[in-house]
Amino acid sequence: MAGETGSSPHAAVLAPVLTAAQLTLLSEKLSPEIRAVVAGHPNTPAAVLGRLAAD
Repeated sequence: MAGETGSSPHAAVLAPVLTAAQLTLLSEKLSPEIRAVVAGHPNTPAAVLGRLAAD
């Protein structure tokens, strides 16, 4: 997200090469902060976004 740097712990989530499957796994297992970043990733599937929105 804005202000994130390569040294951020969330930088891997922001990597544009992450697949929908990888983002789905991240959305299910990690902290609320990571889940929020996953929700903002352009490769996150719509079904995952729906589940994240409920959180």
